[in-house]
Amino acid sequence: MLEVKDIHTYYGDSYILQGISLEVEKGSVIAILGRNGMGKTTLIHSIIGFNPPRQGRIMFQGKDITKVPSYNRVALGLGLVPQERRIFPSLTVLENLKVAANKEREDWTIERVFSVFPRLQERIRHRGDNLSGGEQQMLTIGRALMTCPSLLLMDEPSEGLAPVLVRVMRDSIFRLKEEGLSILLVEQNLRFALKSAGYVHLLERGKIAYSCTPEELDGDQETKLKYLGV
Repeated sequence: MLEVKDIHTYYGDSYILQGISLEVEKGSVIAILGRNGMGKTTLIHSIIGFNPPRQGRIMFQGKDITKVPSYNRVALGLGLVPQERRIFPSLTVLENLKVAANKEREDWTIERVFSVFPRLQERIRHRGDNLSGGEQQMLTIGRALMTCPSLLLMDEPSEGLAPVLVRVMRDSIFRLKEEGLSILLVEQNLRFALKSAGYVHLLERGKIAYSCTPEELDGDQETKLKYLGV
């Protein structure tokens, strides 16, 4: 579904991604792990088109999208759950969802989003700035679903959440996978990532340094210490 081929991405003169290659197959959850500053968010931004790579290619569903504008990538089926959430604070839950609705498709409706996150239905008339952090994260994911993606890019969805809400996020990822979505998950929470993903890549200074199953990584203390500091 998604194939990243030897991409090299810069911020100004700073060389961030130094030859990243990976694949996300249909219906899979792939986790990207690494310390802060290793290039995880830059990878998400390269795939969605905020900061396109200078070299390499990004293929999505057989189409080369390396130079395609971000809004067209969303129209093709890439959804983004950004790290900063970026909901509209002055709009209600319902309005935040409606503004992102895909007018051409109805794979995801407001009712279907509420079936994944019932709490949002309870808060349907509340403004974004009146929601808790967990509710805002649910709304961020719900808004991305309203674009009717086939692949969801999730950047630190568990960040800043209480343990009970981290479990809610994990359960939602399982539900979305069951619904047929593919997910590329960037995470700092190792336990959350290992329980959510089917395969993991460890980033070190803009390169994939190690790849394995969650079970293999969970039992490899030396690798966890070397690349994650845990």
